[in-house]
Amino acid sequence: MNKLITAHKKELSSSWGVTRDSFTGDELIEAYFDGSGEGVDLYKKGLLHKLNENLIRAQILGSSFISNLNADGVICSSAHLRYLKIERYKIIFVVDYNLYFDFDRMVPNYALAESFEIENSNENFNIEIAFIPEVTSINTKRLVSDGFIFHYNGQ
Repeated sequence: MNKLITAHKKELSSSWGVTRDSFTGDELIEAYFDGSGEGVDLYKKGLLHKLNENLIRAQILGSSFISNLNADGVICSSAHLRYLKIERYKIIFVVDYNLYFDFDRMVPNYALAESFEIENSNENFNIEIAFIPEVTSINTKRLVSDGFIFHYNGQ
C-alpha cells in the first residue's frame, strides 16, 4: 500500500473508504501533468478566442468611428490600433494638422470619442481613442514599436 494512504488510513472516518489500495507516485504525477496540460491547452484556446473576438470588435469599432468622423466632415488620413491587454485596445486617428490645433473644431471630436468609448466599453472590452496631427512623415516604425501593429487601410 502507498505510504501516503497507509499513513493516513488510520485518520479516515468511517464514512470514507479507500477506493484503491495504492497509487504510485508516478501515477499521481502523470495524472497531474495530463490534467494540467489539458487545462493549460483549454485556457490558451480560450484566451486566443477572446483575443481574436476583441481584436475584430476593436477593428469594427475603429472603422465605425472613422465613419462618424467623416460624417462630421473630419477626414482621417490613417488610424493605428494597438492592443494593451486582451480586453483593452487603443486607436490613434490621424487628422488634419490645422484641425488638430483648432480647439473649437476639435472639442466636438473629443466629446464624440469620449461618448464612443463609454458606449462601447465594459468589463470585458475597453477601447480608447486618441488623435494625432497629420505631418509630412508619420514615423510608422515608431508607432509599431509602441505597439500599434495594426493600421486602417480603408477597406
